[in-house]
Amino acid sequence: MAVSIGMRNDLLPIGFAIKNEDRFSESWSYHIIDERLIAYKHGKITNVQVQNIEKTWKLSFLSSRK
Repeated sequence: MAVSIGMRNDLLPIGFAIKNEDRFSESWSYHIIDERLIAYKHGKITNVQVQNIEKTWKLSFLSSRK
């Protein structure tokens, strides 16, 4: 779940998320770029962008419950 939230909020440097909206539903598509995922796994991409994924998820979850 943290990966999807991170990609939706442009916090995870391994790819991007696209919001699909139509008249009746809303969904997300995720595009993971192989080279970025490998670089991230091997520490070539810093995780500065992903430090607060869980914190962001918790904040968005709490705000959606209000």
